[in-house]
Amino acid sequence: MSFTKFFFLFENFETVSKLFLDPAHRDKEWFELNKEFEKSGGRHIGSGSYGSVLTHPKWPYVVKMFPKDDPYLKFARYAYKNPHKSFPKFYGAPKKIIPQYTRSRGMGEVYLSRIEKLNPISKEIFHVLEKYKPIYNSYMYMVNHNPNARRFYGTNYQNRLNELKDELKDIPENIRSALDAMNIVNEAGNKYEWGADDWKINNIMQRDNGDIVLIDPVWEGWNPHMEAERQRQEYDLADYDEDYPPMVRGGELPKKINPKKYKPAPPPQLKYPNPASDDYPF
Repeated sequence: MSFTKFFFLFENFETVSKLFLDPAHRDKEWFELNKEFEKSGGRHIGSGSYGSVLTHPKWPYVVKMFPKDDPYLKFARYAYKNPHKSFPKFYGAPKKIIPQYTRSRGMGEVYLSRIEKLNPISKEIFHVLEKYKPIYNSYMYMVNHNPNARRFYGTNYQNRLNELKDELKDIPENIRSALDAMNIVNEAGNKYEWGADDWKINNIMQRDNGDIVLIDPVWEGWNPHMEAERQRQEYDLADYDEDYPPMVRGGELPKKINPKKYKPAPPPQLKYPNPASDDYPF
């Protein structure tokens, strides 16, 4: 059964399909549709560089909408297939859709990810995570028999390993689970090239039962080539003409932009006086 049919058949309230996939909204811009969504009780509960998180009293989950976020997409697909107590529960893998409302050309297609409802963590809990994180990382670095650790500690290797193990013996179970999950993310991220870890309080939440959950633990990292490409794409989106209008009607895809050929500016031609001339100052 298709993603669209699933929502139309099984959700007969203010639905995700009503917001994103209803053809009646084809000529409404997002700000208009969003006003209606908020009047019905919907809220935006989070936003970042690549997407927004929305909730509604009649939804049994929250929905993250994002046009492009490869590291998060890879993590979400992995977490859906490899459940862990400190990964979010996903109601299906992220799905790509063509929104049925008028939007900017950069939002031609978007992903929707349905995720369990969670609570923010307190600063106190995050401080406990921060306290144990370096100890845990050092312990895992050593317990995995890293040869560099053995060379560094030498004959004191086993003593240091026992010290770290002793420091972790009283770690709360939910803290240990979250750090285990972060270790899994780092290993999978290195293996599958997800990007860099994004360890911060806004990317960690909690269930009612106390479980700590990593909701968005990776990002692409800063890369000058990727940043230049992003700026080029933003320039292309802004530099439109009649063939490439800035807005796209609901249910339609934007026309593909022909890549522009960029010519680097020639270096400035600086003229210096003849060193043998009396005009040369030195």
